[in-house]
Amino acid sequence: MTPRVRAGVGLAAAVLRLLPGAVLVFSGFLKAIRPAEEFAALLSNYWILPPALLVPLARGVPWVEMWVGLCLLTGFGVRRAATAAAVLYGAFVVFLAQALLRQLPMNDCGCFGRLGPALRPAQTLVMDIVLGALCVLAAWDREARFSLDRWIDPARFNKN
Repeated sequence: MTPRVRAGVGLAAAVLRLLPGAVLVFSGFLKAIRPAEEFAALLSNYWILPPALLVPLARGVPWVEMWVGLCLLTGFGVRRAATAAAVLYGAFVVFLAQALLRQLPMNDCGCFGRLGPALRPAQTLVMDIVLGALCVLAAWDREARFSLDRWIDPARFNKN
């Protein structure tokens, strides 16, 4: 890859990592401010998780989403955060795809809790695939432009 192409990819990755980060922070926040039982009820619509895991996951997942999203937005631990976000989006894709394939009766994916936009599972599946791909691009980027990582350890990025 030429230096010019690498620089373009690095710039694109830096800008495009903001979108999946913002979505994770927004969706996590909207779920975290509501009772965990509300999100657990939405998770139960997927008919894939044992009932004993619903409330613990409903309590933890929003905080993980917000933490990973904030790391992407600020550029703190970009490669790790982008990898974690790609794994999250991959899990969301698996949950949504199995619900669509099984034709489960769902009108709302529950991704933003009850306060956010009500997206149909097919819409969210496409959105999660695109956001996951952006996270893979950010994880692949070695330059980490516009990030706290570059500010904290500039010597790591100034090697030629």
